[in-house]
This record gives sequence, structure tokens and C-alpha cells, in this order.
Amino acid sequence: MKRSNTIQCWRGLAILMIFWAHTRVFFSKELMIFSDFGEKGVYIFIAISGVLLWQNSQKKDYAGNIRDGFRYAVNKVKRLYPLHFFLWLVMFTATTTNENWIRNVVYSVFNLSLTQSFIPFSGIINSFNGPSWYLSMCTFLWILTPPFIKLVEHLQLNRKELVGKLFFVSLLAWVAWLNLGILFLHFVQIAFPKINPDWFERWLLYSCPLMDFIIYLCAFWGFGYFSQSKGKHKGCILLAVLVVVASVLTKGDIPVLYNIPFVIAVIYLITYTVNQEICIRINPLLKFFAFYGNISSYFFLVHGVVNLLINQTALVNMRPWVFFISLAGSTAISYCLYYWTKRKKT
Repeated sequence: MKRSNTIQCWRGLAILMIFWAHTRVFFSKELMIFSDFGEKGVYIFIAISGVLLWQNSQKKDYAGNIRDGFRYAVNKVKRLYPLHFFLWLVMFTATTTNENWIRNVVYSVFNLSLTQSFIPFSGIINSFNGPSWYLSMCTFLWILTPPFIKLVEHLQLNRKELVGKLFFVSLLAWVAWLNLGILFLHFVQIAFPKINPDWFERWLLYSCPLMDFIIYLCAFWGFGYFSQSKGKHKGCILLAVLVVVASVLTKGDIPVLYNIPFVIAVIYLITYTVNQEICIRINPLLKFFAFYGNISSYFFLVHGVVNLLINQTALVNMRPWVFFISLAGSTAISYCLYYWTKRKKT
């Protein structure tokens, strides 16, 4: 499928939001403004994946079994896995000592097998190159993509009268997950005082692949529903923008349910802009976002290691210039990888 300029702009916006969340301390240790941009950026990436899933379901023919799912996932992963392996090696070498080598070897098994996102323990899921948990989660989504598309075709679930209902059901499933998760964490805190719920709170309410798959389906049905809807788009666009702004300004902890309106608004805005297909050649700001969208897969993996290595040097004290050093270094490495891969394809 030909890359969409609009999708690349959204990717660029998402990766820059994530980068800001991870590097805002380079300006000041106390700087908390837009501290949840990382979570919001990941939600945008998942929404984009759901949109592309809908488009794939209209154009691609899959066998529709798990074997085909693994084949699809391998084709996606093999482009990024060498980089993932190299960055793991860098961080393993930089962080392993005589005292922690056994722990690091155990963590490496999950990290290299791309199963760390399934482990409800923050130490494992964020081990070595922390952002690589997202690659682990995406691998799970990619495996399920062909069987899911085949199921949709078989049950004719992309019919107009069903799409809106399924979108609503997927949103209810997400609400239920968050509320039940919060209740479970309260129960653990009361019944087992020695267990720290913070160990797996972030996993349960943010990075669990099963929950992210629900959001994936929200975007899938949402794109289908909003694409088929005929209404006054100007009013809906204004409302969606206001919801996004309000969500950004009233930031809070991950479990707060305001993230659901944010995701709905983002799905609508992505749907509208994708169907309009903006032109980036005459807009410098859009070209800027599209550039980062093109390198976002590499940037996602690279920037975490660059930041961790910077934290081990005197550069970390050069605030705020260290932010720009990190951005420039991550961008240069990511672009070189993107350019090399593009040349290799041609």
C-alpha cells in the first residue's frame, strides 16, 4: 500500500510527542508540562494502526489463520529487528555488572524474543531499551491481523449497520477493562500489602497487549464508522479539536478515563484528514511532521538508547541544550537508517 502523506504527518506528530515526554527532564528535572504526551503519542500510533487495518481489510486477501499471522508479523518485524538487537547489545554491555548479570540475562530472554510486553512487571517491560516494548506489542497485533480480517470478511462485520455498533462495543470493552483494572489494583493493595501495585499498574492500564488490541479495534471500527458517516464535518472537527485540547490541558494519571474521549477525537480527526489526503509539498510544518513520520519506526527505538547513554555522561547537565543534542543525534541516526533501508529496497 502506498504511504499516505496524512498518515506520515500523524506519525510524525506522535513520535515527537513521545520524544518530548522522554526528554522534558533535559530542560528541567521539575518540568511536568505535557508529561503524559508519551501515552497520548502511543495512543495515536495505535489509532493509526487501526486505520491501516481497516484499509488493509478492504484491499488485501489473507489466508486468515495464525500461521499467516506469524508470516505477516515476521515480514513486519524483520526490518526493525536487527536494530532492536543492536540496541539491546549496546544497553546490555553498558548496564551489566557482576552483581546484576543474571538478572540481565533473564530480562534479555524476554527482550530478544519480543515477549516483554506480556510480562506484568515494569522491570522487564522497560528493560534495556525501554521503548522496544512497543515493538513487542505491535508484533502481537500483527500476528492477529490476518485472522481478524478474515473473521470480519467471513461474518460480514464491515456492513454499515454493524460498524457503528461494534465501535461502541469496543469502547465499552475499553471502559470495562480500565474500571475492572482499577478495582483489581485496589483489591491487591488491601489484600496483599506487601505487593506493590505500581509494579504492574502501568502494564495493566496502559501497555498490556490485550488492552491495546481493544484500542486497535476501536480505531478499526471507528475509521469505518466515521468514513461512512455523512454529517456536518465542520462542527465535528471543532468538537474533536476541543476534546484533544481539553485532554492535553487536563493531563493526569494513565488510569483516568479521559483518555477515551481523546482517542475517539483522534480517530475522527485521522479519519477526516486521511479521507481528504492533505498535500505536504506546500506546507513546511506538514513537511516537518511527515519527515519524522517517515523515520518514526527507527526514531522510536533509537531515541531511548540515545537518552540513556546521554544520562551516563556529563552532557545531561547541559540543560537545555542537551534536549537539542538528543533530538539531533536521534534524528541523524534514524534518518541514516531510513535512507539506507530505502536505498536497499530500490
